[in-house]
Amino acid sequence: MNEHVLACYFAALLFAVCYNNNNNNSATWDVTVVDTLAASYRSDSALAAGSAAEGAAARKTAKYASLSQCYHFFPVAVETPGPFSASSLEFVTEIGRRITQRMLDPRETA
Repeated sequence: MNEHVLACYFAALLFAVCYNNNNNNSATWDVTVVDTLAASYRSDSALAAGSAAEGAAARKTAKYASLSQCYHFFPVAVETPGPFSASSLEFVTEIGRRITQRMLDPRETA
């Protein structure tokens, strides 16, 4: 497993502990790592960094659209050379915010 996948799984576990929203919907997520060197992603990746991750996140959101009634779904998509999708960055930022709230230490997100 690469370090991005491990980081995402660790972040997801922390989020599960800290997550609580106003609708009382549970959080759920799907982590995917896309290889931007694969033929299917090369042309988009050559045009914009993060495009493969954004595309993967959009496909996961569409795939799990039916879960939105019962769950708050977070698509977590990472590209092998580095870029995270915007939803992945929001997910990790929210984890940090909630940890800071719980620990009362602003350095938690530094």
